[in-house]
Amino acid sequence: MQDPKIWQPANLWGAQLIGLGTTIGAFADIGDNVVIGQNCKIHPTAVLESCIIGNNVEIGPHCYLRGVVVGDQVMIRENSSIKVAVIGRGSFIVPSDIFNCFIGENSNIVTHILYNCVIGSNTFLGGGVGFADLKFNAEPLFNDDQIFLAVS
Repeated sequence: MQDPKIWQPANLWGAQLIGLGTTIGAFADIGDNVVIGQNCKIHPTAVLESCIIGNNVEIGPHCYLRGVVVGDQVMIRENSSIKVAVIGRGSFIVPSDIFNCFIGENSNIVTHILYNCVIGSNTFLGGGVGFADLKFNAEPLFNDDQIFLAVS
């Protein structure tokens, strides 16, 4: 497997861990406390701060992610802004504004706004609408374990 490829002038500041085979495009801004898995593609001009990115993830140009956990094999299209969220494995996100949301595995999010939402696995949300304070097709999130996300 190849070493990570970082196109200049990408901006890496603080502490990061970047997996083998990952490509980071020119003018991308990778901040402190970022972990990027193997074989990922971070397009030019994407910004990541305090994120954990799984393996085989693609993040489009002009995306902004802060305090986000992204599962394996996720595609986040261009111009998405995602803050304080969990995106499940195998999900597909079109240009969206997502804040404080949990999105289950293999979900397709085609809507443009999600605030304070819990979206279950294998869900399709169509375009042209926005959701706030929604719990849709959701299974229990936590049993005896807890997940805590904090963004400073």
